[in-house]
Amino acid sequence: MFETQRFFRGRGSPPCEPGARPVAGRPAGRGRRRVVMLAAALAVPLAVAAQASPALAASPQVTITCAGTNNCTASGTGFTPSGQVNAQAYAGNTVFSSSDLTASAPTRQCVTNPLGKPVCFEVGGGAFTAALPVDYGLVCDVTAAGTMQYTDVSSGVTVSEPVRWTGPCVTPTTTTLSIPSTVDTGWSAINPARVNAGSTAVASGTPQPP
Repeated sequence: MFETQRFFRGRGSPPCEPGARPVAGRPAGRGRRRVVMLAAALAVPLAVAAQASPALAASPQVTITCAGTNNCTASGTGFTPSGQVNAQAYAGNTVFSSSDLTASAPTRQCVTNPLGKPVCFEVGGGAFTAALPVDYGLVCDVTAAGTMQYTDVSSGVTVSEPVRWTGPCVTPTTTTLSIPSTVDTGWSAINPARVNAGSTAVASGTPQPP
């Protein structure tokens, strides 16, 4: 039988034999406590990052809701935070409106790890709310199928939503002329009304707009 000898690399490596004593000059459990503290310190930022990652990885989405005719609103999420969004309105295959929107900025959240140091992350952002345009090229109450397209300028991703446009109707206006209910009986028999064309009095004619 050969006697087996075991060798360890590194200075101060603890023996593997059952009941072995710690190395002289190094308290037992000190390294283990340090490892536990480091693991706890890393657990906090990892947990916050796990909460932030779904929001950052979300794909662009748009929802359109209408409260009435020509009163619709688009709500977008998952776009590049603080990024530019190009909105185009199509009636058929024709663009009748184009505008630029800015997605919301992310919020900064900070937590304190067990070592007493703050760890900060940017969470959320990339949302917008905007009213849909009105197609003034349509006749009153005439409807036409169309599309709203929202393009994330930073990523190039486009989200399209079908819409139905309705031609706006002009609301008629009424002009009201009020006549006093009393009469000034102190007037003389001569008609006091007088019409001037510039500084010259005129007795007849057709008024013209300026």
